[in-house]
Amino acid sequence: MAVYLGADKIAELYLGSTKIGEAYYGSTLVYRSAVTLTINPTPADATVTFTGQGTVSGNSITVSPNTSVTYTVSKADYTTQSATVTVTANQTINVTLVYAPYTPNQVLYESSTGGASSTLNIKIAGKYQVICIAGGGGGAGTAYSTAHRAGGGGSGSGFNCIFQLSAGGYAVAVGKGGAKATFSTMAGGTAGTGGDSRFGTCYSRGGKGGQASKNPTGGAGGAAPTLTYTRTTTTLNKAGNAGGNVSSTKTASGGAAVYSSYGKGGNGHYSNSVNGTAGYVKVIYKGA
Repeated sequence: MAVYLGADKIAELYLGSTKIGEAYYGSTLVYRSAVTLTINPTPADATVTFTGQGTVSGNSITVSPNTSVTYTVSKADYTTQSATVTVTANQTINVTLVYAPYTPNQVLYESSTGGASSTLNIKIAGKYQVICIAGGGGGAGTAYSTAHRAGGGGSGSGFNCIFQLSAGGYAVAVGKGGAKATFSTMAGGTAGTGGDSRFGTCYSRGGKGGQASKNPTGGAGGAAPTLTYTRTTTTLNKAGNAGGNVSSTKTASGGAAVYSSYGKGGNGHYSNSVNGTAGYVKVIYKGA
């Protein structure tokens, strides 16, 4: 009934034309035609794949004894696990994946489009770097005869902090730049204020618009940010810079941005004033 291939190996065993799956000598297993490896994943809906010659059924693969099989278990937002085993007998391997939706320094949100708003769903508690800059105020100018006056807009305030945050939804908004303004009388007027930017319950404040009149003034910088979450690092937490003013035909400079060029105040000019620059929000996962 058996054909010996060597001292310890037996070829496939048949009884008539029927292949025998297992053969025993007393209670001792002396022959098995196939063995099954089963992967039991957590979460249960993780995907299981196999590399190796055999018959796959769901999360199991049936192979000849002593076959090398590589299994991989994966699911979106979880770590992938993979291993290679030599299957000598029926066995089940429990595999638990770790929930890890982000990698360190992964950017979760970034926008410099004034008026953009969204809700950022943070999936796990951890440390998150948030850069939040408000919009700058617009520049203003008068164009009355030759008595030209101008006031630059103030820049938006801003912060750059690493917060310890819980999982959940966080409102995000990017402040618009304030509108420029040009006036045709010495009575003049004031340009538009920059919009506030926010992350959750933290805010940076927009710069004020420049004022153009007989006695022009630059717009005030945005007020100091409002910070409500626990901070582990603070790189920037600054009010905006005031705009300049001139009583001639020259340009009144807008307030300098507190971070890069975002939220700069618009320049004031008697005929060519400039809108304030929009703000900026960026959120980066830093780790658990």
